[in-house]
Amino acid sequence: MAKNDNEKASIGECSTIVDEAANKFDERAPPSAKQVASKNRSILEKASQVAQTLVHEAQVGSPSAAVHYASALCTEQFLSVLVRFWYVTNQF
Repeated sequence: MAKNDNEKASIGECSTIVDEAANKFDERAPPSAKQVASKNRSILEKASQVAQTLVHEAQVGSPSAAVHYASALCTEQFLSVLVRFWYVTNQF
């Protein structure tokens, strides 16, 4: 077997193991653990999208375009936290 064939076989075996573990988790885990896992998955997907967009901005535009995009994200996040804080403090 060539090196690439061995790598493909190893990736296939890992994929099977991960699939089996995911199925066992789905069968046995309590709903709260499934909710946490789902939330983590969505956070990781969002982080991956942001990283890809930053790289794309740096490649297509320039490093300053990537910095501009990152600063816009930070501003958006800051305002979101500020609104939540304002809402919670006005509840009392």
